[in-house]
Order: sequence, then C-alpha cells, then structure tokens
Amino acid sequence: MFGLRFFQIKEKFNISFLNYTYSGTSQSNYRAKTLNDAIGIQGGFDFQMNPYSHFNFDILALGGLGFNRAYESVFLGDVNNTDIIREFTKDHAQNIVFADVEMKLAYEVVPAMNFHVGYQMFYASGLALAPNEPSYSVNPLQERFNHTRYVIIHGILAGMNFDF
Repeated sequence: MFGLRFFQIKEKFNISFLNYTYSGTSQSNYRAKTLNDAIGIQGGFDFQMNPYSHFNFDILALGGLGFNRAYESVFLGDVNNTDIIREFTKDHAQNIVFADVEMKLAYEVVPAMNFHVGYQMFYASGLALAPNEPSYSVNPLQERFNHTRYVIIHGILAGMNFDF
C-alpha cells in the first residue's frame, strides 16, 4: 500500500514569572509557539488474519519520507512585558521521517458492522517543538531554530465500523 500523508503539529509553551515587591507586582513571560506542516509519501503493509468466523486480527505498518515546513515564534518580556528581551519569528524547511503502526482486533456483529479495539503508535522526526526552542543567544541575529526533534504519539483505540 502506498499513498500521501499530511499532518500538522502545533505547540505552545508558556512560562510566567511573578515578582512581588513593596512597590507592586511585576510579571515576566516566556512564550514559544511552533507549527509543523508536514507532507510526504508513505508505503507499508496491512496483514489481516481471520482465525474465527466473526473475529479478525489486523496489523498495519506504514513508513514514509517527507518535507516539513516549520514555523517558530518566541517572546521573552520583563517588567510586565514592557521590556522586550527577545522576540523573533523564524521558519525552516526540513526533511522528515515518519512511521505508523496499528494492531487491531475486530468482532464482526453482522457482515456490514464490526467493533474493534487496538493500539496505535505514530512517530515523526525532524520537527520543531515549543519546549525545545529556548533562546540563549545575546545577539538576536544569531537565534537558532531547533528542528531536529521527534514525537511519539500512541494510545489505545476502540470503535465501530459500518460497511456500505
């Protein structure tokens, strides 16, 4: 099986600092936002087994290569955010690798309907993630853009299919 895949991962990371003094309260904020728009080609296999007349077992594995357009926005302010220490926006193009694995057990109630439970895992590398974008440079022109991170999203799935 072959095809195209598009996915988008957005993140926001916020830290607020409060400074209590006799003259009042002052707040400082650090905010990082990232957006990853990824598209690529994928290929894989779907292995199905029907051990009993109403049960089937399904293993799906896909892998792919693609292109990610990543955007980053960082803000660091002090003294109620009136003193802007760092504020910039950057974007970058990056090659990515991604994979998807799913295992599922289904029970066929009638020929056109089944219930299923399973586990799914998705992996993608070459991403920009908000918590990994701190700014350490004194010179704003030398800001770095960390787009070499990865995510693993996984969990249990359950559902019902109707065939028509």
